[in-house]
Amino acid sequence: MSSSRSVGVVELATLIVSVIAVLVAAYAAVNSVLARKASQRSATASETSAESSLKSSKAAADADLRARTPQIRAALAEPDSSTDNTWAKYVVTTSGPTDIDSVVLQVPGSIPEPVALRTPGGDWMRTLGIDSLNVGSHVEIELCFGNNARKQPLSLRVTCCAGEAQWGPLLVSLDLPPRPPTVYAF
Repeated sequence: MSSSRSVGVVELATLIVSVIAVLVAAYAAVNSVLARKASQRSATASETSAESSLKSSKAAADADLRARTPQIRAALAEPDSSTDNTWAKYVVTTSGPTDIDSVVLQVPGSIPEPVALRTPGGDWMRTLGIDSLNVGSHVEIELCFGNNARKQPLSLRVTCCAGEAQWGPLLVSLDLPPRPPTVYAF
């Protein structure tokens, strides 16, 4: 009986060890699943944090760009500069806040031809590029008026850049000369 009892005790001990091993394995599996879920939550939180950082960074860069938007004006320089009253001279300036490396002035497509721009003595065109415009400096342009110049307000579409920063299109309103322009054909 003692040998059958010994065998029974050994079987019982083996059974208990097996049950404990299964419980430890189950506990390890549960912990592994919980750790994986925690890791996934952490990764998701990291991605969300990174996305938020990028959005904040972009918002700050956009706000900086808006704050540095050039204040461009075009003022009538000589109301009676044209002897035949077909064009007028304007002075284009910027009051900052930054110097401009490149400026493109364009007559909007909604304004019927023949309205055109040129630098003094240059060729008439609907788009005019200016190399640079520093704060406090100016450039003279001439504007040729078309048949419908008095039928709607005139403005120029302006696109400009300074380094990597770009702005536009900005609209710059133009005052018309005191005398009505005559028809000019190109």
